[in-house]
Amino acid sequence: MIVNDFPLNRLTKSAFSLAVLLLVWCTNIYAQNGFIRTDPVTKRYFVDGAGTPWVPFEVNLLIFPTAKPNDTNELLDNYERLFSSFAANHGNAVRVWWGPGNQFEVEDDAPGRFNLKKLDNMDRFLALAKKYNIRLKLCMSLARTFTGSGPFSKPRLFAKNGGIFNSFADYLNTDKGVDAYMNRLKIYLNRYKNDPTIYCWEIWNEINAVSEGNWLKFSQQVTDSVKKYAPNQLCTVSMGSMDSESADADYLNYFKLKSNDTYLIHRYLDPGAPKAICHGPIDEFLNDAVNFAYSNTITNPKPVFVNEVGAVKAHHSGDSPLYKNDTLGLLAHDMIFTPFFSGAAGPGSLWHEWEYLDKFNLWYHYSRFYTAISGCNPIKQKYTPLTIKSGSVNAYILKGTTETIMWCKNSTDDVAAELENGIAPVKTTATYLPKDKLVKSGRSIKKILSYDPWLNKWTTLAINKSNVMIPAFSRTIVLKISY
Repeated sequence: MIVNDFPLNRLTKSAFSLAVLLLVWCTNIYAQNGFIRTDPVTKRYFVDGAGTPWVPFEVNLLIFPTAKPNDTNELLDNYERLFSSFAANHGNAVRVWWGPGNQFEVEDDAPGRFNLKKLDNMDRFLALAKKYNIRLKLCMSLARTFTGSGPFSKPRLFAKNGGIFNSFADYLNTDKGVDAYMNRLKIYLNRYKNDPTIYCWEIWNEINAVSEGNWLKFSQQVTDSVKKYAPNQLCTVSMGSMDSESADADYLNYFKLKSNDTYLIHRYLDPGAPKAICHGPIDEFLNDAVNFAYSNTITNPKPVFVNEVGAVKAHHSGDSPLYKNDTLGLLAHDMIFTPFFSGAAGPGSLWHEWEYLDKFNLWYHYSRFYTAISGCNPIKQKYTPLTIKSGSVNAYILKGTTETIMWCKNSTDDVAAELENGIAPVKTTATYLPKDKLVKSGRSIKKILSYDPWLNKWTTLAINKSNVMIPAFSRTIVLKISY
C-alpha cells in the first residue's frame, strides 16, 4: 500500500500509517492462531491453527435496535459497546443473525440482485471483531415461509410477489433453490473465506421449522457446497428447540449430516414445552440435551455446542417474566456452566443478550466460568462426561487423564421460586462421593481445589483416601481434582 499516492499532509499520513499498522497487527493475531477446526484426537472440542484448545465463549447477537434503522454508524457503535463488555469478560465468539433489513445483507432488493456496497459495512464489522479478538459465527438465513411478515418471512422470493419460487418446497427441493442460496452466499465467501475471523458459517437458523420442503436434503447439499468452497472454515446448520419427541426425531436425522462440523443444540426454559424436562430445572434440561447429542453421536463424534439457550413464556410467546427480576444472573449462571460440564465444547450461548445480559451487566458470569476452567486442557485430558446425583447435589463431572473437574448444583435451589417469590436456596450439607468414581484407576489424589463462582474464591480442600468431600454450598460450586 503506497501512502504517497494519496494527496495527504504529513499528519494525515502518520495517522493513516498507524491505522494500517494496527490493521496488520490485528490480522496477524488471527494469522498466527489460524482457523478454528475440530480437534482430530478427541473430536469433541475445537482447536486453533496452532493446535491449542479453543473454547468458544459465545453469545447470540441480534441486529441492534437503533434510533435510525439505516444508520450503520449507530449500529456499529452499539456492537462495539457489546463487544467491549463481552471481551473484557473473556468473550471470544459471537453468533450473528442475518435477518431482513440487515445492514450487511447484499441481496436486499430482489432475488439474484446484489448490493455489493453492503460489503463495506461488513468489512467495518469484521474490523470491529478483530479489534476485540472476537470470532464470528454467521447465521445466514432465518426464512421459514414466503407469507406474512416479520424476521422469519421472505416474501420477495415468492413468485406471487415477483420472486422465482412457487412455494417454499420449490425453494428447498430444487437445484434452482440451492443455486439461488449459494449464489448469494458466494458473494460473502468470495470475500471472506480466507479470513479466520469468521470461524463458522451457519447456513440456516432452525431449518427444521420451515413451512414445507425437505430441509435435510437441502442442508446436505448446501453444507457440502460450502465445505468445498471454503474448506478452512467450519460449516453448520441449526435445529429448532429440542422440546418434543418430534424434535428429537429431527435431531437424530440432523446428526447424520456429513458436512455438518458441529452439533448445535437449541433448548429453552419453556413452561409450555411438550417435554416436561424443559419446564426446569435449567441444569437438568441442559444436561439432558447435551447427553442426547453426545450419546447419539458416539459413532460419528463432533463437538456438541448449545447454540441457543434462554427462558421464554409458554410456547416461545415472548421473553420469560423471570428475566426482569434476575439482577444477579441466576438463570445466566446455570445456562453458561451446565453445557461444558456436561460434555459440550463450550459454555451455553445465551439468547436475550440485549434485554437481559446487557441490561443487568451480567457479562461477569462468563469471566467466572473462565476462572473455573482456567488451566484445564480438554485435548490433553480427553474428558469423559459423567453425572452423579447424591442427596441435594447434582454433580456434572469431566473426568480426565490427570485431573477431574466438576460443577455441582444445589438441586433444592429453585431459581424460579426465588425470582418470583424471593425464596432463597437452603444450603447443602457436605456431600461425599467415592474416589474411584472420580479418579483414574490406580492414581492418588495430589490436590483438591474448590471454587465458589459467586464469591470468586478458590479454597484448598483436605484429601481423603476413599472419598471426595464436596463442601456445603448455597447455589453452585466447582471442584478441581488433580492426580
